[in-house]
Amino acid sequence: MKNKTVKTHGEFLGDVNDMKAYFSNKDEIMAFAQSLSDIAMSGKPKNIKEAIKGIKEHPLWLHIEKNINDKTKKRYLKYLYLYIEREFDKKEKK
Repeated sequence: MKNKTVKTHGEFLGDVNDMKAYFSNKDEIMAFAQSLSDIAMSGKPKNIKEAIKGIKEHPLWLHIEKNINDKTKKRYLKYLYLYIEREFDKKEKK
């Protein structure tokens, strides 16, 4: 009987040494975007534009950015914007 690999939610079954594939995986994009959003918000930005600008200078983003194509970069920025927007919405409701 063969062992069948079953992917559980959030688990990347590819080769983590293949940075392009790793950073392009949808689950990884969402996870890294959330981490980058948390990093950006810890800097207490005044608005979304300032938060995104801060992320673009962060070493983690620079490493990701050099290992992805333009389409994947747009997906990261989409999730970053959504996550940061959600954080600002939470702040406004307080």
